[in-house]
Amino acid sequence: MNQCRHPAPAPPDTVLRFVTSERLLHWAIAIPFLGCLTSALVLVGVYNPDPTRPYRYLFAWIHRACGTGLMLCPSLVLLANVRRWRVHVYNIRQAWIWRIDDIKWLALMGPATVSPRISLPDQGKFNAAEKLNFMMVMVFSPLLIVTGVLMWFPEISRLGSFVPWLVHCGLVAMAIPLVLGHMFMATINPGTRVGLSGMVSGFVSREWAAHHYARWFREQFPHLVSVHADESASDAEAEVPARECPATPPPSTIVDQIVAESNPWSPAWGERVGLADAATGLMATPSLAADDRPDVTDRGSVEVNRAPDPRPGRNQLDVGFSQASPSILPLPSIARAGVCSMIVAQRRRILARCGALPLGAMGEHCRVRQGDAVHIA
Repeated sequence: MNQCRHPAPAPPDTVLRFVTSERLLHWAIAIPFLGCLTSALVLVGVYNPDPTRPYRYLFAWIHRACGTGLMLCPSLVLLANVRRWRVHVYNIRQAWIWRIDDIKWLALMGPATVSPRISLPDQGKFNAAEKLNFMMVMVFSPLLIVTGVLMWFPEISRLGSFVPWLVHCGLVAMAIPLVLGHMFMATINPGTRVGLSGMVSGFVSREWAAHHYARWFREQFPHLVSVHADESASDAEAEVPARECPATPPPSTIVDQIVAESNPWSPAWGERVGLADAATGLMATPSLAADDRPDVTDRGSVEVNRAPDPRPGRNQLDVGFSQASPSILPLPSIARAGVCSMIVAQRRRILARCGALPLGAMGEHCRVRQGDAVHIA
């Protein structure tokens, strides 16, 4: 039987991906690093061919200021959020622990961007490309800071400024592809730029996180895994329209309608019952003169007794009928036979109509008075 299912409370549309200390640390590294990279490209591309061009020292000091920020800002953020040190230790472990799925992800990342039939392995909190970027930042940032200081103050070392400059430029050349790839995936690529909100507000789409970081999603939000699976299954069957639960009218309206349809002289009886009874050869609407029709003052009633059904989720209704007395229904014998036959047929219809009512909608014992020509009790 196709039963109505009332919707459950909707799950959250977003999940927390990065806490405040993680976001602050990310931007404390990203902003100074981008400042260093931009000023370095200007110094190398514009001023190295011709050092006499104006504003060279301005860009040189911008580069040094951003390098100083790259050294101080992350340290200040970590000290200000020292109570959240477990989060950062967890991130470091996630970045440096590699699995076979990470290698497969790197191998399939390119083909998956051009072919939707290729599925990538499930990833943890960071995918393989983000792990490479994480490792690059942890290793290259200290080396860039040290070589930068040696270039700034060459007298503190016997290496001079050329060797530190050579190492410095080599590290930057290796870091540029990873940084540009990270920026492309975070701001331009349609499938992944949704995750940028994780580094702004901390929250990302639940569906996006479950798709791109399935293993991390299962570990951190096990209570939402089944919800996401159910939604995915429902999306696959979206072409089948869902059956909406009809609104249940007030009990008094239903009972009044049942009583009205039980009256052979009401329009509702002719619409609901007349054709069916006529097909069986019974008299659907007795042809009586106006003087022979019974009085329709307050003499009729419908009594509906609701008893619990042992079957789960169902209710049992006991609707009682009694043949009207001649004083209430002064009809000829053939007319009474036709009306009684119609009452028997209508009883089954009333049971079917009342069976749709939920338990308690009409009360355990409901008795409604109605001025009907036929006395139904």
